[in-house]
Amino acid sequence: MNDKILKKMYAFILMVLILLIYPVLSGILVYIVGNIDLSLLKWPQLWSYVTFVIFLLIFYKDLRLKSSFKIPTWKDLVLALLIVFALHISMIFIHNIDMENATVYGWNRNPYQIIFFVLLTPIFEEMGFRILIINKFKHRLNFWIIAIIISIYFALIHFGSFYAHVSLFIFSLVLVRLYYILKNGTLLILIHVLYNGIIAIENTLWKDFFNANSALLQSPTYYIIAGVSMTMLSFLFFKTGWHRVKGFLN
Repeated sequence: MNDKILKKMYAFILMVLILLIYPVLSGILVYIVGNIDLSLLKWPQLWSYVTFVIFLLIFYKDLRLKSSFKIPTWKDLVLALLIVFALHISMIFIHNIDMENATVYGWNRNPYQIIFFVLLTPIFEEMGFRILIINKFKHRLNFWIIAIIISIYFALIHFGSFYAHVSLFIFSLVLVRLYYILKNGTLLILIHVLYNGIIAIENTLWKDFFNANSALLQSPTYYIIAGVSMTMLSFLFFKTGWHRVKGFLN
């Protein structure tokens, strides 16, 4: 086995181990906190974010804040909105395959949960699960290896049905690709915030949204829109596609 293969194997194992640090660290922290005072466990999201902060501090250098975060151009912002729309329509299509088992992410309309879910979660997840990992391994591993491992991991750390995991995998895959194309973590966070914001609104009005989706399934227009959305996501998945779409905005 030559040195090149060994280096790639080492990089792959290292990437998986780094990704596993977060859940292991989270479990250790919860165990310690629980032994100190069980009442402190009433805020599980708090400890999740504390774990994120520790994790990001450990690998702070790999975030490369100056080069990884830039102010998006107005064209990129327009395309980001299109991507959020296309992602959302496509994900509804996946969930509608089995609407009765569609996951509502354990929503309880708590205002603090909304703040955590819409604002803080996208920041920490993009920095910890995509930007940091991609920066560290993009010159050592193939794009598809990094994208698939990150996306599987991202899907598995979220609770939900099989369809929820599929939609999260696709969501992550699209964002990984966008970071490779644009090298701008700010845009990834913005897309994630907007996407979570839409989910927050839907879950707050879940009953009405469920009924609306059920009615929408009877309309062929929905499937046309879903098909166009999926096609657009596929087109934007390639660097040339992204720049061609931007060209129409000139």
